[in-house]
Amino acid sequence: MSLRTEDQVRDYAREVLGFNEIEENINQGTGQITTFNQLGFKGYSDKPDGWFLPKI
Repeated sequence: MSLRTEDQVRDYAREVLGFNEIEENINQGTGQITTFNQLGFKGYSDKPDGWFLPKI
């Protein structure tokens, strides 16, 4: 098994989990640019590796 960068692992996970497909009423994604604050969790500036949340 070859070594992979963090970005390669995240891109692979996006495909395996189906986060690269748009789903109605779902906010999903991967990466470490979006903060919990931006996802609606006020007061948390941490950045998740991925998320799968219903749109409200």
